[in-house]
Amino acid sequence: MRQTDQGTGPCRSAGTDCANRRTRASLDEESAMTRYRVSGKICGIGDLGACIGTVVCAQERQGGGSRIWWRGQSKLYSLIPSAFRCSPRHSSDRAFRVAEQKALLTFQQGAPAIYDKCPDADDYPRWLSLAQHYGLPTRLLDWTRSAIYGLWFAVQDVTRDPDDDDGALWALDPLRLNAVADTRPPGAWKDMGLPGFLAFTAGLQQKYEGLFRTPFKRLGDGSHSPEVLAVIPDHIDLRMSVQGTGFTLHSTPDPLDEWCSSRQHQTSPEWLWLFRIPSEGKQNLRHELDKCGITQVSVFPDLDHLAKDAASFLLRGT
Repeated sequence: MRQTDQGTGPCRSAGTDCANRRTRASLDEESAMTRYRVSGKICGIGDLGACIGTVVCAQERQGGGSRIWWRGQSKLYSLIPSAFRCSPRHSSDRAFRVAEQKALLTFQQGAPAIYDKCPDADDYPRWLSLAQHYGLPTRLLDWTRSAIYGLWFAVQDVTRDPDDDDGALWALDPLRLNAVADTRPPGAWKDMGLPGFLAFTAGLQQKYEGLFRTPFKRLGDGSHSPEVLAVIPDHIDLRMSVQGTGFTLHSTPDPLDEWCSSRQHQTSPEWLWLFRIPSEGKQNLRHELDKCGITQVSVFPDLDHLAKDAASFLLRGT
């Protein structure tokens, strides 16, 4: 999970052109705000337990569920992967596809010279994961298996600005999401890691070739391409393991919250929940998380973040 992806800031890693397009796409911020039903609010760490309880109770009413994934956002924006957030809604699908393919192929061509663990050229799932990890906007949306890390991402950039926006903590049942998103018969999940989850195994790309190949080249005829799936990546970096990274992979720019809302109205099970973080509570939450040892260096265990964490003593004068 990348630090810059968990809010709604510009896609700085993609360059000036992407940032400019993100600015144009943000002109109508109201359209980016989610209209998803709020299941509760979080003003302090103590409220997180109640939110987890809400999700667990909903799962028990539905006969159980999988381990929950979490995503924190600094604003109550809809769940849209960074590649689609970088592209204006009015852009043609063809123009977006051409730009997306150029970005990924440029990354593929340049990566081997500076990174010694690159995937095979046609290993599209791992290339997407690697590109996402290093900041290229992709069709992947980051999630974490830690609720408290998800909460940290929502308040990491908190300011004392009285006009700061409310944040969001999303909870997702990835097993139920996949069961609804993929219309394959139950037997199709065999030999793919945990039941209902998509681990990056040898058979994954073949079964979902269209979904993974589309960002790189023209979609092949007859390829099965669900609109969205929850996938478990290889942990190519220590911080991915620490955070318990998971992804949802999207074939369309439709917000995940709208997609879920339309389908949850048709069936009784729930698999997505939203908890609001009032702006006035963000500063207190960040302070409580810091007291609990949830800091940037615990979420991002590398020297860059260790130095930033150490520098905070100088900035605070203590």
